[in-house]
Amino acid sequence: MDITLKFTNWQDDIEALKTIREIVFIKELGIPAPLEWDEHDAKAIHLLALNSEVCPIGTGRLLQNGQIGRIAVKKEFRHQGIGTALLDALVNQASIKGFQSVFLYAQLQAVSLYQRRGFTAVGKVFEKASIPHQKMQYHC
Repeated sequence: MDITLKFTNWQDDIEALKTIREIVFIKELGIPAPLEWDEHDAKAIHLLALNSEVCPIGTGRLLQNGQIGRIAVKKEFRHQGIGTALLDALVNQASIKGFQSVFLYAQLQAVSLYQRRGFTAVGKVFEKASIPHQKMQYHC
């Protein structure tokens, strides 16, 4: 699949970013809306995946503390390497910004995907929004 990755900010692409996250996190996973939106969005580096028609199909963000998160891909575009492309671009951006390491909170079923990309599990499994998660770290 031909995709374009676009670094952006919350103000410039709020509608596209919100739409993808609403579909994946709120509607699909049942995460309560108040838990999805936070004060970090305004300052985060956001990344959009766009298909060949320039329609937003995926997103992710990098926070100022080195946390990668909110990686989401619309269901019909999954299993095509888009999530991996988002992750790799965010890790690369963190390295460019001078981060020594980055971390994320992986849903348990995605831990192996992050391990294949060089992330290491840290600590114990915990619940976040009623979903089991594992903290994972990557040294840039």
